[in-house]
Amino acid sequence: MPLPPLPLRERRVLVDSSAYLALLDTDDEHHREAIETLQELAAARYRQFTTNVLLIESHALILSVLGRDRASQFLRDMEESNTVVIRARAADEERAKQILFQYTEYGQKLFFCRCHKLHGDGALRHPACLHL
Repeated sequence: MPLPPLPLRERRVLVDSSAYLALLDTDDEHHREAIETLQELAAARYRQFTTNVLLIESHALILSVLGRDRASQFLRDMEESNTVVIRARAADEERAKQILFQYTEYGQKLFFCRCHKLHGDGALRHPACLHL
């Protein structure tokens, strides 16, 4: 995936739970792609963003696939990382519900709801998304 030529301040990427799992699970079909993408993003100096909701989802996903120790280590690693965690608020949840009920295509609407806060309040105007 060629990265768009953006000014440094606009180089942002939203990392989803499926990407976190693919990075950690060597048996995941997207593991190699996730590692290569992360290296490319780091080389291009993209800043990583996620949400507190995605961290909870990621923990549950990693727990179910890789077990308690790996899931716990993931949370500890995230506390030490440079990833910016955007916190969902009650208003964000309500807006996400509105979006969920508005659209009929399941996969698209869930991803859109996760990105709404990032786009809606201007925190990330044009984020790349690491969603595998």
